[in-house]
Amino acid sequence: MDGFVCMHCGGNEVARENDLYICKHCKSKYNLDEANAGKTLGEFLLSMNRHKNWMIKAIAEIKLYPQRAANIEKMISECKFYEAEKKTDLEILLAGLEKNRKKAEDSVDGIKTDAYLLMKRHASNPSARDIWEETFEYVVSEYVEKCYLDKGEPDQEDKNELNAKLFPIGFGYEYYSQSGLIDGKTMEKCNRVFNISQDPIEAFEEKAVSYANQRKGNLIEYIIAALLLGIAVAVFIHFNVNDEYGNLLNFTGMGIIGGIGLVAAVLSMIFEGGFPVSAKGLLACSVFLVFALEFPITTPLVLFMYVVCIYSLAVSYGGRMSGVALGTVAIICLPFWGVVFFVLIGMMFGGGSRKSNGSRKNKK
Repeated sequence: MDGFVCMHCGGNEVARENDLYICKHCKSKYNLDEANAGKTLGEFLLSMNRHKNWMIKAIAEIKLYPQRAANIEKMISECKFYEAEKKTDLEILLAGLEKNRKKAEDSVDGIKTDAYLLMKRHASNPSARDIWEETFEYVVSEYVEKCYLDKGEPDQEDKNELNAKLFPIGFGYEYYSQSGLIDGKTMEKCNRVFNISQDPIEAFEEKAVSYANQRKGNLIEYIIAALLLGIAVAVFIHFNVNDEYGNLLNFTGMGIIGGIGLVAAVLSMIFEGGFPVSAKGLLACSVFLVFALEFPITTPLVLFMYVVCIYSLAVSYGGRMSGVALGTVAIICLPFWGVVFFVLIGMMFGGGSRKSNGSRKNKK
Protein backbone atom coordinates (compact mmCIF):
# COMPACT_ATOMS: atom_id res chain seq x y z
CA MET A 1 0.00 0.00 0.00
CA ASP A 2 1.58 3.24 -1.14
CA GLY A 3 1.97 5.96 1.47
CA PHE A 4 1.27 3.70 4.44
CA VAL A 5 3.12 4.39 7.69
CA CYS A 6 2.72 2.21 10.77
CA MET A 7 1.60 4.25 13.76
CA HIS A 8 3.60 2.15 16.20
CA CYS A 9 6.99 1.65 14.58
CA GLY A 10 7.05 3.99 11.59
CA GLY A 11 7.50 1.12 9.16
CA ASN A 12 6.24 1.53 5.62
CA GLU A 13 6.20 -2.13 4.57
CA VAL A 14 2.84 -3.82 4.88
CA ALA A 15 1.41 -7.24 4.06
CA ARG A 16 -2.22 -8.01 3.43
CA GLU A 17 -4.01 -10.88 5.14
CA ASN A 18 -7.71 -11.20 4.28
CA ASP A 19 -9.22 -7.81 5.22
CA LEU A 20 -6.30 -6.75 7.41
CA TYR A 21 -3.04 -5.00 6.67
CA ILE A 22 -0.12 -6.17 8.83
CA CYS A 23 3.03 -4.15 9.44
CA LYS A 24 6.00 -6.36 8.52
CA HIS A 25 8.14 -4.82 11.28
CA CYS A 26 6.00 -4.82 14.44
CA LYS A 27 3.07 -6.96 13.27
CA SER A 28 0.49 -4.28 14.10
CA LYS A 29 -2.79 -4.99 12.33
CA TYR A 30 -4.96 -2.44 10.54
CA ASN A 31 -8.24 -2.64 8.69
CA LEU A 32 -8.61 -0.70 5.45
CA ASP A 33 -9.86 2.49 7.12
CA GLU A 34 -7.09 2.42 9.68
CA ALA A 35 -4.50 1.73 7.02
CA ASN A 36 -5.73 4.73 5.04
CA ALA A 37 -5.60 6.77 8.23
CA GLY A 38 -1.92 5.87 8.41
CA LYS A 39 -1.43 8.02 5.33
CA THR A 40 -2.40 11.08 7.39
CA LEU A 41 -0.08 10.14 10.22
CA GLY A 42 1.27 13.65 10.64
CA GLU A 43 -1.99 15.26 11.77
CA PHE A 44 -2.76 12.35 14.09
CA LEU A 45 0.64 12.38 15.74
CA LEU A 46 0.52 16.13 16.20
CA SER A 47 -2.80 15.73 18.01
CA MET A 48 -1.33 13.01 20.20
CA ASN A 49 1.73 15.16 20.87
CA ARG A 50 -0.46 18.05 22.02
CA HIS A 51 -2.21 15.70 24.48
CA LYS A 52 1.19 14.59 25.74
CA ASN A 53 2.24 18.19 26.25
CA TRP A 54 -1.01 19.04 28.04
CA MET A 55 -0.46 16.07 30.34
CA ILE A 56 3.13 17.13 31.08
CA LYS A 57 1.93 20.62 31.92
CA ALA A 58 -0.88 19.34 34.16
CA ILE A 59 1.36 16.88 36.00
CA ALA A 60 4.02 19.57 36.40
CA GLU A 61 1.51 21.97 37.99
CA ILE A 62 0.56 19.24 40.48
CA LYS A 63 4.03 17.87 41.23
CA LEU A 64 5.79 21.23 41.44
CA TYR A 65 3.11 22.91 43.57
CA PRO A 66 4.35 21.87 47.07
CA GLN A 67 7.91 23.06 46.42
CA ARG A 68 6.84 26.26 44.67
CA ALA A 69 4.22 27.07 47.32
CA ALA A 70 6.75 26.52 50.11
CA ASN A 71 9.19 28.91 48.42
CA ILE A 72 6.52 31.60 48.06
CA GLU A 73 5.34 31.15 51.67
CA LYS A 74 8.95 31.54 52.82
CA MET A 75 9.29 34.78 50.88
CA ILE A 76 6.00 36.04 52.36
CA SER A 77 7.24 35.32 55.90
CA GLU A 78 10.48 37.20 55.17
CA CYS A 79 8.73 40.36 53.95
CA LYS A 80 9.44 43.44 56.07
CA PHE A 81 6.63 45.59 57.43
CA TYR A 82 7.31 48.23 54.77
CA GLU A 83 7.06 45.66 51.95
CA ALA A 84 3.27 45.43 52.06
CA GLU A 85 2.96 45.63 48.27
CA LYS A 86 5.50 42.86 47.74
CA LYS A 87 3.72 40.67 50.29
CA THR A 88 0.38 41.28 48.59
CA ASP A 89 1.80 40.38 45.18
CA LEU A 90 3.29 37.17 46.59
CA GLU A 91 -0.03 36.23 48.17
CA ILE A 92 -1.76 36.77 44.82
CA LEU A 93 0.95 34.62 43.18
CA LEU A 94 0.37 31.86 45.74
CA ALA A 95 -3.40 31.96 45.19
CA GLY A 96 -2.87 31.72 41.43
CA LEU A 97 -0.56 28.74 41.92
CA GLU A 98 -3.22 26.97 44.00
CA LYS A 99 -5.86 27.73 41.37
CA ASN A 100 -3.65 26.27 38.61
CA ARG A 101 -3.01 23.14 40.69
CA LYS A 102 -6.73 22.49 41.19
CA LYS A 103 -7.38 23.11 37.51
CA ALA A 104 -4.60 20.67 36.60
CA GLU A 105 -5.98 17.98 38.92
CA ASP A 106 -9.39 18.34 37.31
CA SER A 107 -7.95 18.13 33.80
CA VAL A 108 -5.67 15.07 34.11
CA ASP A 109 -8.38 12.44 33.67
CA GLY A 110 -9.95 14.38 30.80
CA ILE A 111 -6.64 14.66 28.94
CA LYS A 112 -5.92 10.98 29.47
CA THR A 113 -9.37 9.91 28.28
CA ASP A 114 -9.34 12.15 25.20
CA ALA A 115 -5.87 10.99 24.19
CA TYR A 116 -6.80 7.34 24.70
CA LEU A 117 -9.91 7.67 22.55
CA LEU A 118 -7.89 9.44 19.88
CA MET A 119 -5.29 6.67 19.87
CA LYS A 120 -7.95 3.97 19.87
CA ARG A 121 -9.62 5.45 16.77
CA HIS A 122 -6.37 5.27 14.83
CA ALA A 123 -4.79 2.03 16.00
CA SER A 124 -5.92 -1.48 16.85
CA ASN A 125 -2.73 -2.69 18.51
CA PRO A 126 -3.91 -4.62 21.61
CA SER A 127 -0.59 -4.23 23.42
CA ALA A 128 -0.79 -0.43 23.06
CA ARG A 129 -4.22 -0.35 24.66
CA ASP A 130 -3.21 -2.79 27.38
CA ILE A 131 -0.32 -0.65 28.61
CA TRP A 132 -2.15 2.67 28.24
CA GLU A 133 -3.23 3.20 31.83
CA GLU A 134 0.15 2.10 33.18
CA THR A 135 2.26 4.07 30.76
CA PHE A 136 0.81 7.44 29.85
CA GLU A 137 0.25 9.17 33.20
CA TYR A 138 2.91 7.18 35.06
CA VAL A 139 5.70 7.84 32.58
CA VAL A 140 4.85 11.53 32.25
CA SER A 141 4.75 11.87 36.04
CA GLU A 142 8.10 10.13 36.35
CA TYR A 143 9.53 12.43 33.66
CA VAL A 144 8.34 15.57 35.49
CA GLU A 145 9.79 14.41 38.82
CA LYS A 146 13.14 13.51 37.28
CA CYS A 147 13.49 16.55 35.04
CA TYR A 148 11.82 19.38 36.95
CA LEU A 149 12.11 18.38 40.60
CA ASP A 150 15.55 16.76 40.62
CA LYS A 151 17.28 18.56 37.75
CA GLY A 152 15.36 21.78 37.16
CA GLU A 153 14.76 21.11 33.46
CA PRO A 154 15.16 18.23 30.99
CA ASP A 155 17.97 17.78 28.48
CA GLN A 156 17.62 16.22 25.04
CA GLU A 157 18.47 12.77 26.39
CA ASP A 158 15.56 12.99 28.83
CA LYS A 159 13.19 14.01 26.04
CA ASN A 160 14.37 11.15 23.84
CA GLU A 161 13.86 8.71 26.70
CA LEU A 162 10.32 9.96 27.25
CA ASN A 163 9.50 9.70 23.56
CA ALA A 164 10.87 6.16 23.46
CA LYS A 165 8.67 5.09 26.35
CA LEU A 166 5.56 6.72 24.90
CA PHE A 167 6.28 5.66 21.32
CA PRO A 168 4.38 2.32 21.46
CA ILE A 169 1.07 4.02 22.25
CA GLY A 170 1.06 6.62 19.52
CA PHE A 171 3.28 9.44 20.80
CA GLY A 172 5.86 9.14 18.06
CA TYR A 173 5.72 12.67 16.68
CA GLU A 174 9.34 13.52 17.43
CA TYR A 175 10.59 10.26 15.95
CA TYR A 176 8.54 10.61 12.80
CA SER A 177 9.41 14.28 12.31
CA GLN A 178 13.12 13.43 12.49
CA SER A 179 12.72 10.58 10.00
CA GLY A 180 10.98 12.78 7.43
CA LEU A 181 7.84 10.64 7.41
CA ILE A 182 5.69 13.68 8.27
CA ASP A 183 5.35 16.13 5.42
CA GLY A 184 6.90 19.56 5.82
CA LYS A 185 3.63 21.47 5.53
CA THR A 186 2.15 19.61 8.50
CA MET A 187 5.23 20.24 10.61
CA GLU A 188 5.32 23.92 9.67
CA LYS A 189 1.62 24.30 10.39
CA CYS A 190 1.38 22.57 13.74
CA ASN A 191 4.85 22.10 15.26
CA ARG A 192 5.07 23.55 18.76
CA VAL A 193 7.86 23.31 21.29
CA PHE A 194 6.56 22.64 24.78
CA ASN A 195 8.12 24.23 27.86
CA ILE A 196 7.15 23.99 31.50
CA SER A 197 6.34 27.42 32.89
CA GLN A 198 9.10 29.14 34.81
CA ASP A 199 9.20 28.78 38.57
CA PRO A 200 7.09 31.68 39.92
CA ILE A 201 9.78 32.54 42.46
CA GLU A 202 12.45 32.77 39.75
CA ALA A 203 10.16 34.94 37.67
CA PHE A 204 9.37 37.05 40.73
CA GLU A 205 13.02 37.50 41.66
CA GLU A 206 13.74 38.77 38.17
CA LYS A 207 11.62 41.75 39.17
CA ALA A 208 14.00 42.68 42.01
CA VAL A 209 15.13 45.81 40.23
CA SER A 210 11.58 46.87 39.44
CA TYR A 211 10.61 46.26 43.07
CA ALA A 212 13.50 48.46 44.21
CA ASN A 213 12.21 51.19 41.92
CA GLN A 214 8.67 50.51 43.09
CA ARG A 215 9.73 51.00 46.71
CA LYS A 216 11.06 54.44 45.75
CA GLY A 217 7.72 55.22 44.12
CA ASN A 218 5.87 53.99 47.21
CA LEU A 219 8.01 56.21 49.42
CA ILE A 220 7.16 59.19 47.21
CA GLU A 221 3.45 58.40 47.60
CA TYR A 222 3.78 58.22 51.39
CA ILE A 223 5.66 61.52 51.50
CA ILE A 224 3.12 63.26 49.24
CA ALA A 225 0.23 61.85 51.31
CA ALA A 226 1.78 63.07 54.57
CA LEU A 227 2.55 66.48 53.06
CA LEU A 228 -0.96 67.00 51.68
CA LEU A 229 -2.62 65.81 54.88
CA GLY A 230 -0.37 68.12 56.91
CA ILE A 231 -1.31 71.07 54.72
CA ALA A 232 -5.02 70.23 55.03
CA VAL A 233 -4.79 70.02 58.83
CA ALA A 234 -2.86 73.29 58.96
CA VAL A 235 -5.47 75.02 56.79
CA PHE A 236 -8.33 73.70 58.93
CA ILE A 237 -6.65 74.84 62.18
CA HIS A 238 -5.69 78.22 60.71
CA PHE A 239 -9.19 79.13 59.60
CA ASN A 240 -10.74 77.77 62.76
CA VAL A 241 -8.38 79.72 65.04
CA ASN A 242 -8.40 82.94 63.07
CA ASP A 243 -12.06 83.09 62.15
CA GLU A 244 -13.55 85.89 64.24
CA TYR A 245 -16.70 83.86 64.79
CA GLY A 246 -14.85 80.63 65.61
CA ASN A 247 -16.71 79.13 62.68
CA LEU A 248 -15.64 75.65 61.50
CA LEU A 249 -17.65 76.12 58.31
CA ASN A 250 -15.33 78.63 56.66
CA PHE A 251 -15.92 78.51 52.90
CA THR A 252 -12.39 79.57 52.00
CA GLY A 253 -10.78 76.99 54.27
CA MET A 254 -13.07 74.19 53.13
CA GLY A 255 -12.51 75.15 49.50
CA ILE A 256 -8.74 74.87 49.96
CA ILE A 257 -9.07 71.53 51.77
CA GLY A 258 -11.32 70.21 49.01
CA GLY A 259 -8.72 71.33 46.47
CA ILE A 260 -6.06 69.41 48.38
CA GLY A 261 -8.33 66.37 48.22
CA LEU A 262 -8.67 66.78 44.46
CA VAL A 263 -4.88 66.92 44.08
CA ALA A 264 -4.58 63.74 46.16
CA ALA A 265 -7.28 62.05 44.04
CA VAL A 266 -5.56 62.95 40.77
CA LEU A 267 -2.20 61.72 42.07
CA SER A 268 -3.88 58.48 43.21
CA MET A 269 -5.17 57.96 39.69
CA ILE A 270 -1.69 58.59 38.26
CA PHE A 271 0.06 56.23 40.67
CA GLU A 272 -2.61 53.54 41.05
CA GLY A 273 -4.78 53.90 37.95
CA GLY A 274 -8.11 54.43 39.69
CA PHE A 275 -10.12 57.14 41.44
CA PRO A 276 -9.92 56.58 45.21
CA VAL A 277 -13.60 57.00 46.08
CA SER A 278 -16.96 56.44 44.40
CA ALA A 279 -19.50 59.19 43.83
CA LYS A 280 -21.84 57.54 46.35
CA GLY A 281 -19.10 57.31 48.95
CA LEU A 282 -18.14 60.92 48.39
CA LEU A 283 -21.76 62.03 48.77
CA ALA A 284 -22.23 59.99 51.95
CA CYS A 285 -19.04 61.37 53.52
CA SER A 286 -20.11 64.92 52.63
CA VAL A 287 -23.53 64.51 54.23
CA PHE A 288 -22.17 63.04 57.45
CA LEU A 289 -19.37 65.62 57.57
CA VAL A 290 -21.98 68.43 57.49
CA PHE A 291 -23.66 66.92 60.55
CA ALA A 292 -20.33 66.28 62.30
CA LEU A 293 -19.23 69.90 61.86
CA GLU A 294 -22.58 71.23 63.06
CA PHE A 295 -23.20 68.65 65.77
CA PRO A 296 -19.96 67.06 67.11
CA ILE A 297 -21.96 64.25 68.70
CA THR A 298 -22.42 62.79 65.21
CA THR A 299 -18.66 62.61 64.56
CA PRO A 300 -18.58 58.77 64.93
CA LEU A 301 -20.88 58.54 61.90
CA VAL A 302 -18.47 60.36 59.59
CA LEU A 303 -15.55 58.37 61.00
CA PHE A 304 -17.48 55.17 60.22
CA MET A 305 -18.07 56.35 56.64
CA TYR A 306 -14.37 57.15 56.27
CA VAL A 307 -13.46 53.65 57.48
CA VAL A 308 -15.88 52.04 54.99
CA CYS A 309 -14.52 54.11 52.09
CA ILE A 310 -10.89 53.47 53.04
CA TYR A 311 -11.55 49.72 53.33
CA SER A 312 -13.14 49.74 49.86
CA LEU A 313 -10.12 51.65 48.61
CA ALA A 314 -7.73 49.04 50.05
CA VAL A 315 -9.66 46.29 48.26
CA SER A 316 -9.78 48.13 44.93
CA TYR A 317 -6.05 48.97 45.12
CA GLY A 318 -5.13 45.37 45.90
CA GLY A 319 -3.77 46.19 49.35
CA ARG A 320 -1.14 48.64 48.06
CA MET A 321 -0.74 50.67 51.25
CA SER A 322 1.11 53.59 49.65
CA GLY A 323 -1.83 54.07 47.28
CA VAL A 324 -4.26 53.67 50.17
CA ALA A 325 -2.41 56.37 52.13
CA LEU A 326 -2.63 58.84 49.26
CA GLY A 327 -6.23 57.89 48.50
CA THR A 328 -7.18 58.32 52.16
CA VAL A 329 -6.13 61.96 51.98
CA ALA A 330 -8.50 62.38 49.04
CA ILE A 331 -11.31 60.61 50.93
CA ILE A 332 -10.84 62.88 53.95
CA CYS A 333 -10.48 66.16 52.08
CA LEU A 334 -12.77 65.95 49.04
CA PRO A 335 -16.02 65.88 51.08
CA PHE A 336 -15.30 69.44 52.26
CA TRP A 337 -16.41 70.62 48.84
CA GLY A 338 -19.62 68.73 49.46
CA VAL A 339 -20.02 70.57 52.76
CA VAL A 340 -19.66 73.90 50.95
CA PHE A 341 -22.34 72.82 48.49
CA PHE A 342 -24.80 71.68 51.16
CA VAL A 343 -24.25 74.81 53.29
CA LEU A 344 -24.89 77.03 50.26
CA ILE A 345 -28.08 75.10 49.57
CA GLY A 346 -29.09 75.59 53.19
CA MET A 347 -28.37 79.33 53.05
CA MET A 348 -30.51 79.64 49.92
CA PHE A 349 -33.42 78.35 51.98
CA GLY A 350 -32.70 80.78 54.81
CA GLY A 351 -30.60 78.55 57.02
CA GLY A 352 -27.12 78.97 58.42
CA SER A 353 -24.61 77.24 60.60
CA ARG A 354 -25.04 77.13 64.33
CA LYS A 355 -21.72 78.84 64.98
CA SER A 356 -21.98 81.39 62.22
CA ASN A 357 -25.19 82.62 63.81
CA GLY A 358 -23.46 83.07 67.15
CA SER A 359 -21.50 85.97 68.56
CA ARG A 360 -17.96 87.08 67.84
CA LYS A 361 -15.21 85.47 69.89
CA ASN A 362 -14.23 88.63 71.75
CA LYS A 363 -17.60 90.31 71.83
CA LYS A 364 -17.67 92.90 74.57
